[in-house]
Amino acid sequence: MTSRMFSLLLLVVFLVPLAAQSQNESPCNQGRDPQRDPRNPFAICLPEIGRMDSYQDAVIHLVAPVGDVDHSGTTDFVVNRNSRELLLYKGVMGGVPLPEDGRRVGPTEQNSITAFLASGDWDADGHIDIAVRIQILGDTTGHNSGRDISRVVIFWGNASGNYSLEDTTRLECGAQMWIGPVRGLGADFDSDGVDDLLVGELAGVTDNVVISLPQMMIFKGHSRERWGRKEVERQSDWQYWHPTPDRFDGLAFTDQDHDGLKDIVFARNESAVLGGGLSVLYGRQGALPDTNDVQTISFAPSKGRYALFNDVTGDKIPDLLIGSGRDDFVKVYVGFRGQRLLEQYGSGDEPEDPDAERWWGRPWATIWLPRKINPNWFGDNDRLFDLGDANRDGIGDIFAFSWPYVLVYNGGGRLDSLVDALINITPGNSGLLKRVGDIDGSGLDIIALTTEKGIRFYAPTKEISTFGISRRRPPGTAGVDDPPMNDDAVLMLEARPNPARGELQFSWRGGLLRGAVTISLYDLLGREVACCGGKGEDGRAHCEVGPLPPGTYIAQLRCGERMSTTTIVLR
Repeated sequence: MTSRMFSLLLLVVFLVPLAAQSQNESPCNQGRDPQRDPRNPFAICLPEIGRMDSYQDAVIHLVAPVGDVDHSGTTDFVVNRNSRELLLYKGVMGGVPLPEDGRRVGPTEQNSITAFLASGDWDADGHIDIAVRIQILGDTTGHNSGRDISRVVIFWGNASGNYSLEDTTRLECGAQMWIGPVRGLGADFDSDGVDDLLVGELAGVTDNVVISLPQMMIFKGHSRERWGRKEVERQSDWQYWHPTPDRFDGLAFTDQDHDGLKDIVFARNESAVLGGGLSVLYGRQGALPDTNDVQTISFAPSKGRYALFNDVTGDKIPDLLIGSGRDDFVKVYVGFRGQRLLEQYGSGDEPEDPDAERWWGRPWATIWLPRKINPNWFGDNDRLFDLGDANRDGIGDIFAFSWPYVLVYNGGGRLDSLVDALINITPGNSGLLKRVGDIDGSGLDIIALTTEKGIRFYAPTKEISTFGISRRRPPGTAGVDDPPMNDDAVLMLEARPNPARGELQFSWRGGLLRGAVTISLYDLLGREVACCGGKGEDGRAHCEVGPLPPGTYIAQLRCGERMSTTTIVLR
């Protein structure tokens, strides 16, 4: 195919969808800049499947999924109403619940606030239990002088999926009353087949005096036995007094090093100043974690502000994502079997090391957020979201925030800096965007967004375009869409620096090239705007791009019948 034919083909492919868009333009495709638009030309809005509007002047905020509490085949979830009540909503086959269908979990006192902590089957009876924090405002009982105090209460599950104050247990913390906890997580932390309960960020009150408590506690679940019943203790079985970071807004349970045992991940994500960090507390077979077996990283070397784990390479091993809205990036640090956190992160900013047979750097990939591509784009935010697989290809995707959108970047071999799908969050609250599971019986992991008018639900879709470059993944991480890494026919084109200004250095790998090499640059309308060349044997070529306007371009290398493409950004 000649360069002219390739240009015409791109022109047709790009202009057809753009022409259709002009007739029926969605909010996610408005205001395109043909030179510097950060969106994939085929980017779509993630489809909305339903809404739960606020009612009776109540304000509802999504809290979390809790599992299938009534064994109906759909996932159920809890919401907070008017910042005080906790309501349980049960999934509906083929639809979403009605706003008035919520059932209260917790007391009815006016001076109390019920907050969700976690769910799990802590007595292994096959029914889902719910842990809540009940805060009593201005308490004056005993020696308390009007301080807000809390209790941690377990609502035990049953076959009906309905919860009652008559079937509860109040857990103890080592003080007369709790302050906090702020966070909770239900999971099998000791791999014995029974769920346990972790609570974090807490203090206590005894005789009106605030006392220090361990910042993490685990209450070990018991098969067919409940805390506070039949002499089963209500105190914690495990304590972690001084975790680092000691305040955390991220809490997860995943097998970071892929050794078959899940690990506790907690992170302090900083939005205002640098100083955040992330720790992994490693799991043990048949025992709760050893607090000495922990690894911690600081975000400062990578200039990051928010982090989470998600498998974006497609090998079922968690990759570390670190983002920064201030510096407009998401960095990806590849996970490997047996590799712990410090090795995965390295120094946070390391080049490739061919001498160590590591052609990839740490990070392996850097995704530039929209404002890096187009300075006039809306402001980027530090927040990343753990929302799973948007395009249903079995590979995790990156979800970042740039007002008024949540941006979706396809994971796998097509991971690049062009936005593949968007969620319009106007009006909305980006801090309340979560996966809620299969709430409608579709088999899909539904995403829920809290807005000022209620909750909107979105579904993953295979309609998300896989447009983009082929990005080489390190050996051992390749997914089904990757070519074999030892195949000489695999040609990988790379450009540095990227983003660039003035000039580019191209290099290529994947077997020896012989003869003339041509590198053509195309804009997003398929027009060839620059061309340079070199010798295949040299392995590199220099290209002047100073006359070109800032924007996103596609570079195509051709050498005989071999061809490779990559995406570049000019500033």
